[in-house]
Amino acid sequence: MSRFRASLRYKIGALMLLLSLGPLLAVNLIVLTATLANLSNFSARLAETENTLRSDVVGHNLAGAAGDTAVVIDSYLLERITDIRRWSEESAIIEAAREGMAAVQQKGLAGLEPEEVKAQLQGSLFIPISQETFSPALSFLFRQTERPETPFVEILVTEANGINVLATRPVADIMHTDANWWQAARQQSVAGIGVTDLCLDEGTAAPVIGLALPIVDPDTKEVLGVIRALIRLTELQHRLSQKATSVGASLRVFAPNGQVLADTASNHSPDIILNEAENVLLQNYAPVRKVQEARPGVEGADFMVVDHAHGR
Repeated sequence: MSRFRASLRYKIGALMLLLSLGPLLAVNLIVLTATLANLSNFSARLAETENTLRSDVVGHNLAGAAGDTAVVIDSYLLERITDIRRWSEESAIIEAAREGMAAVQQKGLAGLEPEEVKAQLQGSLFIPISQETFSPALSFLFRQTERPETPFVEILVTEANGINVLATRPVADIMHTDANWWQAARQQSVAGIGVTDLCLDEGTAAPVIGLALPIVDPDTKEVLGVIRALIRLTELQHRLSQKATSVGASLRVFAPNGQVLADTASNHSPDIILNEAENVLLQNYAPVRKVQEARPGVEGADFMVVDHAHGR
């Protein structure tokens, strides 16, 4: 056997076998390398596709939840606007505004500065009207703020020059002609709805917003005054918490100035709501800025997945 291995025939055969196996091994090595590279690329593309699909699905789900949240907010505010609109059409409120406007004209107060008006009224913050008109009108307003579970914490009525006629609690200003909410409500031909800034109510420490509408003469369509109600937003926060539970998400609602109006994750903690330290615009929070820069309507709608890795 050892003599055979030492023979020339054996050596030539072994060399031929080695030469024939070498290219085959090289080809197999190249194929294996290419296969591994393709598998790696496929795995990367698969992961990328998975992330894209997850982002797209999650994003659209969140966009749907955000859309539903907007509907909840709109519905709540429309309900309150309907309430205030109904009050503005009450005969007692219309008559109070009409008498107030007539009294302002009679006393020559139209166009005067607030301090001049206050001096003319001897320090009073209200234009006086007849007791026959004043009592039923004010009683009607008090019933709206005192009924069980009412969201209304204050109702104010001015005549057409912005001077106070009725209020359910003390007010600081005698006139409101410089206030944006009053001007917006007074311009019936434009929109007829004024909105105050969000704030914490001094009496209840709850977040409130004011909605104002014109008081219109049903016959002449003349604007006789403005009615404004301050609305406690705790009921809206409760509705948002219910929506968060139904969609399985945490919801945060921001005011136009960047403050947090609702935060379902913290059960709307007072440490967060309308706290300037939580103002996302001051923190340059990109998603909120993106929403602010979006065009109104469906064409401007978009979504952004925020911190998806942390489930937010």
